Formats: sequence, structure tokens, C-alpha cells
Amino acid sequence: MENDAASLTLPDLDERDLIAIEGILARTIRAQDQIVHDREQMKVLNERIAQNTKIRSGAYEALKTIFGFDDPPEEDKNRWDVVCEVMGTERYSRTITLARGKDVPGLLSKMEDGQFSSAKPVVAKRSIPIRTVILEYLHTAGEQGAKAAQVRQHLADAHGITVHEKTPGMTLYRLLKEGLVSRNGRTWYAKQVTENDENEASSGRAGDASETALAAQ
Repeated sequence: MENDAASLTLPDLDERDLIAIEGILARTIRAQDQIVHDREQMKVLNERIAQNTKIRSGAYEALKTIFGFDDPPEEDKNRWDVVCEVMGTERYSRTITLARGKDVPGLLSKMEDGQFSSAKPVVAKRSIPIRTVILEYLHTAGEQGAKAAQVRQHLADAHGITVHEKTPGMTLYRLLKEGLVSRNGRTWYAKQVTENDENEASSGRAGDASETALAAQ
């Protein structure tokens, strides 16, 4: 190695060349230091991603276990559409806005402690549940029936109720499970039910009181 080093022919450089070499060396050192820094940052970011992925994946399971949420009835429905339906579109959107704000740590702490009250609660404009309005509309539609989009339009035009686009479909599905409506493809129909049928269906309505909150704008 010493012989090899001794046999090397070193370039004859002037001051201007040495200044240029200093620039190359400085950029190389900065690049190397940045690589080390980025690798450390990548490690931290990967750990953070893993932690947040775990939180995200376990969030809905917690809602199911603690609050009794069900999975969406149809494959094209997002799980969080169910949460939006229960909370109401306004409150759901407001929470997302707050969560992305700079004061989120303090807000989350207050929410978890049940102390958050900086915004007015969502208040429904109607005392009649949306499910009742939908059933009345389907009875009026008769044999022609109606699609979920038509139901949503009726809520807005006839009753001034603005709801999330998924709400009619979710509500109709609940009514279907209770035996109060039927469907043919995308068209829904009201069923003629007896008093006994209505009493049996009423047992599944306790959790639907939150539908009224969806009428808030």
C-alpha cells in the first residue's frame, strides 16, 4: 500500500483548483451528514407510522366494542360513514376540522374528559325521526317505490332536512332488517305491516334516535 501511494502522481494544482476542490469536499460532507440524519429521521418516521397505523386500525374496533357500532351493510360503504350518520354531518365535519387544528392535543384531552363545550351541540330541526319520514314517503310512493337518492331529495325538498348522502341507504337497510320495507335492486318499497310486526320492529329502534341529529345543517 505504501509503495502504491508513493507511486501515485499527484496533480499540480493552483489556488483556484484547490478552492474548487474545497467546494466539492464540502458538498460531499454535507451530503453524507444529511444521509445519516435522514436515516435517523426515517427510523423515527417508520416507528411513528407503525404507531399511528395501529391506532387507526384499532379505532373502529373500539367503537364496535364500546358503543356497539356495526360494520356497514354494503361493501361500498365506508365504516366512517356509519360514524358520520350517528354523529350528524355537521358535528362529524366539525370534529375533523378541530382534529387537524394546531390546538388538537388540548382539544383531545378535553373531549376525553367530557369537558369540551366550545361549540354548540347539534340540534335537530325536527322531532320526527328520519326513519318515520322515509316510511311515510315510501307509503306515498306505493308500487312505484323510490331509490335512496330520491328519498334524500324528498327529505331536502319536502322537509328541509339535509343529510349525508349515505344516510338514506343506511336507514333503509335498517328498515329492511326490521321487515318494514323491501327492495328490488336499487328501488325500495314500504311493506304493509300489522301491529304485531310494528311492535317487533320497535325493539330495534332504540339505537336510531340519533338519526334525528342528522337533520341539522
